[in-house]
Amino acid sequence: MLSIKNLYYTYQQSSNAKVSSEYASRQIFTDYSVEFTNSRSCLIGPNGTGKSTLLCIIAGLIAPQAGELVWQNERVSNTKQQVAIATDSIVYPNFLSPQKLIDLQQEIYAVNPPYNLIDAFSFEPHLNKSIDALSAGNLKKTQLICALMRQTPVLLLDEPNIALDPKSAAALWQILEDFEGSLIVASNEPSLYQEKGFDTVHLF
Repeated sequence: MLSIKNLYYTYQQSSNAKVSSEYASRQIFTDYSVEFTNSRSCLIGPNGTGKSTLLCIIAGLIAPQAGELVWQNERVSNTKQQVAIATDSIVYPNFLSPQKLIDLQQEIYAVNPPYNLIDAFSFEPHLNKSIDALSAGNLKKTQLICALMRQTPVLLLDEPNIALDPKSAAALWQILEDFEGSLIVASNEPSLYQEKGFDTVHLF
């Protein structure tokens, strides 16, 4: 079980230059608590209310002003080894290629090349393109490959099916079905995930 307790977070433009946001200066979470008791959870809420921000906080990409993260009944201060995330909130440098990003992931986290994921998403022709030359669907595949290849016990996915072609969407569903850890998805299409056995968790 993963839970957030007594979270406070006000977005400031300078809080994290690597993470994009539509907010200027805004209190997003005030004494906020939530529990993810199911190994498959779908986080829902209106656009702009903080779903992506919450995922980034859980992943350790954003530091809140106060609050704690509890995983398996133990307080966790640094989740970067236990949690992987795929989200549009992370802005990749335009000059890099997906292959370079994958190579960096391998070096940082000491993981194997994700040949199975590249094949599942039919992604090999796009590996050496620059990030700014990728379509929305191929950028989404890049995010997913970089997150899934780490094989962490907790996986966070922000609107993972958006912009995927039908074949890649089917491949994603199979990958998620086979994933053995805890999975939290943020989506505006909860019915898709409810049909797959996901527990619905309302942001507020």
